[in-house]
Amino acid sequence: MDLLGLEVATITNPHPRVCEVITSDHCWDVKAIRFSVNHEDIVQKIIGIPLPQFLAEDSFCWGLMGSGVFSTKIATWAAHNNFHANDPKWRYNWLWKLDVMPKIKIFL
Repeated sequence: MDLLGLEVATITNPHPRVCEVITSDHCWDVKAIRFSVNHEDIVQKIIGIPLPQFLAEDSFCWGLMGSGVFSTKIATWAAHNNFHANDPKWRYNWLWKLDVMPKIKIFL
């Protein structure tokens, strides 16, 4: 089994690139997707993803912030299921006051 819970045999191409399953007219190549993934539910989810209509450079975007900028503070809140826009108090602030090496604080 892999990460998605699928049998390994259902994935014929475990490392496909997105550009390999998009046609020259900028649409999903359903035949190529079905060749790479032999699981119709996954195929339907992939072709349900809208493709952008205009060419743009790829970029990283942090979805939990409106600005798209990554923040370790917000990532920590999200990791502890404590992400509320109206209540930014983190209940583990005491951690940063411990008298231990910084790498131990970050690990905790």
